[in-house]
Amino acid sequence: MLQGHSNASAAKLLDIATETCKVHRRNLYRKLVISTQRELFGVFKHLL
Repeated sequence: MLQGHSNASAAKLLDIATETCKVHRRNLYRKLVISTQRELFGVFKHLL
């Protein structure tokens, strides 16, 4: 996600279903209390 992958491309890379990727992304966003990929970048900007 931090590399800008869509759900579909991340799922293909990880060899999982797109829906599984969506669920994991939704859970991550919920746990971090964010709602956009931009906010995700903000949370992890010190790691990049």
